[in-house]
Amino acid sequence: AGCPKHFPGLGSAPVSTDDAPRVQARVVPRELRAFRAAIRSGVRCVMVGHGLYERFAGERAAVSPGAYRLLRRLGFQGVAITDSLSVVRGPWPVRWARQAARAGADLLLFTSSTDARRAIRALLPLARKGLLDEHVRRILQLRRSLGLAARPRW
Repeated sequence: AGCPKHFPGLGSAPVSTDDAPRVQARVVPRELRAFRAAIRSGVRCVMVGHGLYERFAGERAAVSPGAYRLLRRLGFQGVAITDSLSVVRGPWPVRWARQAARAGADLLLFTSSTDARRAIRALLPLARKGLLDEHVRRILQLRRSLGLAARPRW
């Protein structure tokens, strides 16, 4: 499925979030219009980026409830995926995984299998409490829409 990124936009950022760990950006109406157009066209997945936005209390969009609320207010009902949470080493990927899931992320992207395993262990208590059920529902709905089995064969 197509996946526009990096919500809510990085056009105001001085550098790419791939080039620096802390990139300040602004939410720009023109960029939101581009995401709104993608949503209206039926995009089923949107990647939320790592920019730091004053509008979201200076938080990284990928872990900010405000970013996911804004995305949903634009009418997006599909799967929200984070940019890679492995962008910084140390305890951050696991902390960000918990924050992002609580904030509204449906899928958490990792470029490190070690970080992914640690995050899964950290998210199990949330899953056991049913706090991830809505996220799972959206992911399964996306899989069905793409003709994929509900349960992957890993």
